[in-house]
Amino acid sequence: MPTSTPQRKLLLILGVLLLAALACLGGSDAPPVDTVDTSATEAALQATQNALEAQQQQQQQDPPTQPPPPPADDPPADDPPPADPAPDLSNLQSGDIIYSTDFSGPGDWEDGWVHFAIPEDNDNYTTYVENDYLYVEVEQADTTIYVVYDNIYLERDQADVRLDAFVDNVGDARDNNISLICRGSSEGWYEFSLTSSGLYFIYKYDAVDGYEILSQGGLQGYNRNDTDHELSVTCIGDELTFAINGEIPRYGVVTDRSFREGQFGVSVYTLRNNLVGVEFDYFIASVP
Repeated sequence: MPTSTPQRKLLLILGVLLLAALACLGGSDAPPVDTVDTSATEAALQATQNALEAQQQQQQQDPPTQPPPPPADDPPADDPPPADPAPDLSNLQSGDIIYSTDFSGPGDWEDGWVHFAIPEDNDNYTTYVENDYLYVEVEQADTTIYVVYDNIYLERDQADVRLDAFVDNVGDARDNNISLICRGSSEGWYEFSLTSSGLYFIYKYDAVDGYEILSQGGLQGYNRNDTDHELSVTCIGDELTFAINGEIPRYGVVTDRSFREGQFGVSVYTLRNNLVGVEFDYFIASVP
């Protein structure tokens, strides 16, 4: 049912008033109707009705008032915020942070990180962020899972970097390596690796020639039941250093000039078909 407009209601009221006035004039005490001059009242009512109808017609012809559009440079409310600009590394000093994370961001992944496997056709692995950890799980034998921070590439004139990470070997198996990566590119990288049995390696991975051991050794008094460790790496010029739980082991320093720039990240390797799971509590890249 259509709703009555205020003008229509007022016209009805005026009509009722006119009928009431005529009824009063037609009472027994009133003079005969034909002797009462109602022309002035009728003319006034007609003028009011004409004015109201004209006003209603004008409102129907005028378009409704629209709210002003938002300024052209205001983004819609549901647009995502702009991405953070790339960090300026030109003025950093020794000890300054290049990048750090405790993997506590929302969602099941960490912005800027990418992952891949070697061999490339091995896809029997899982990696995600949960409970403030980066978790990497792999069970396919002789497979390495790499997780690399893709938003920063250290050019040749600023490629010196220190990496720190806290790791925990939480999987059922104890036949794996946990590594930190520096100067990664399509040509290759350096890889600093601690095994679950207390051996350590410094590798060079060349995209053409594969893995080469630059240095290796064993930790004195290593306890296989100690599953969590602090790993630290420095890549300064052609000197590569590996520290485990704050100490540099006997063969933890080596020199190599193959790679002079690139990215950084972590990796997990499994030797056999066992379920290996590793948690990374934090990761820090800084100027050495």
